[in-house]
Amino acid sequence: MTKKQIVQGYERKYKAIEIATRKLTELTTTIISSESIQTHAILGRTKSIDSYAKKVERYDRLEDNITDYIGLRIITYVQSDADKVCNIIEKEFSIDEKNCINKNNDLGADKIGYRSIHYIAKLKEDRTELVEYKDMKEYCFEIQVRTLLQHAWAEIEHDRKYKFSGVLPLSIQRRLNLVSAVLEVADNEFNAIAQEFDVYYNSIESDIRNKKYDAEINSTTLFEYIKQNYQKYFKNSNWVKLFQENNEEMINELIDYGVHTINELTQLEKVDYFNKIIYSNHEQTFIGILRDLMIINDYKRYFKKAWKNHWDGIDDETENIYVDFGIPVKELYSKYKLSHLNDDEFEEDEFDENDLPF
Repeated sequence: MTKKQIVQGYERKYKAIEIATRKLTELTTTIISSESIQTHAILGRTKSIDSYAKKVERYDRLEDNITDYIGLRIITYVQSDADKVCNIIEKEFSIDEKNCINKNNDLGADKIGYRSIHYIAKLKEDRTELVEYKDMKEYCFEIQVRTLLQHAWAEIEHDRKYKFSGVLPLSIQRRLNLVSAVLEVADNEFNAIAQEFDVYYNSIESDIRNKKYDAEINSTTLFEYIKQNYQKYFKNSNWVKLFQENNEEMINELIDYGVHTINELTQLEKVDYFNKIIYSNHEQTFIGILRDLMIINDYKRYFKKAWKNHWDGIDDETENIYVDFGIPVKELYSKYKLSHLNDDEFEEDEFDENDLPF
């Protein structure tokens, strides 16, 4: 078979390969997502007909020896997640170990530069028996796994090769090597920090579960305490997003109020309050619970030290709760120029938890 015939054959099945690329990208995304591994991107690409033709011309090899006409690139944030992805790939796909490349190992101990794992793979037989993959039995594909910083360096090197040919000036090469070294050190440090955080989070989760509340209030400790103790009061399941967007403001309010540890937060809690919100029709949020607890314990301290005009209205359900706890609501309306929010106002506008005053 001539080179021209090889390229013509590739051109005829190009659209089918594009479909296969999309299927493989979706499959890989689903598999990795099911393991709760965070990725920056999972990308698929089909080698263009022009690139394929150039490769055939350059290497003088037959069609079935070109294994990267389908390429997947998986970019993680840290190396430990890249390692998890590699384990999944080796488990889920049939790997051509002879032709795989580990750029990390290739560099050796005394060199720096492009780092990444390259797999040559096929779908396993049991998967190709499924109707959606039956036409992909013979397809080889390349999977690259790298961290975000490794990806950054790969793009820098690609750009360098595009701009320069041959040997670079020594001063430029040295600076590029220094950048590569810095990126590698940063990559390792990010990974170490991520692993240290996992250990910290697991210890916090265990402490909260065992009612050890001496930890200082920060985003991690407050999230875990709310998850284990307040989540049951939320009617809306989107509270995690709300926490991510508003936890810093609420932590500042707690600290300004004088609450510095989880134990000090528990001392604000009142059984009667939680009994009331169980039967309330109000869409309760972690923001509402924390502010309610501060206000019903010492409303004067809250408005003097923590309020800072962060919100400006009280809804019907919250007003009823405050009245039950002896809070002078009319005084709050007058003194702090607060508005009264009734149920109709919530129904007229698009509901957004971020707009709630509590």
